[in-house]
Amino acid sequence: MNGEIYLAEYYRDGTFYSLHHFENAQNIGWIYGTKNYDKGNVTNEKLNNAVFESGNQFVKLLLSKNIMIDVSSPKRNPLFTAIRKGNYEASYLLLENGIDVNVKYTNEFMKNMDAITLAKHYNQESIARLIAGYI
Repeated sequence: MNGEIYLAEYYRDGTFYSLHHFENAQNIGWIYGTKNYDKGNVTNEKLNNAVFESGNQFVKLLLSKNIMIDVSSPKRNPLFTAIRKGNYEASYLLLENGIDVNVKYTNEFMKNMDAITLAKHYNQESIARLIAGYI
């Protein structure tokens, strides 16, 4: 097992809900935080952390919790994080779960920047082609 962890979740009535496999305890922190586990506290920040660390099994798990994906700024947008990291799988998962690909940002670093433009800027051509299929 080499430090692997399995986390079982149960409904309040005690019936089995799901089983999650983690390679180490740090990975649990990506989803549940480092403090007390609060199932209702699945935040966009945790999703962004999982995307950033290429923890795609956790991206999938978090998206299965039907969290609201925050695209209020480029820093909070997990698709922008996936593009910058070259994380094709996370990009696909986010697109399949309905992330807004048409949102554009303007600030001191970018002007009218959307996901496909960012992907081209970072030479992530495969991700740009993927995004094009969702526009």
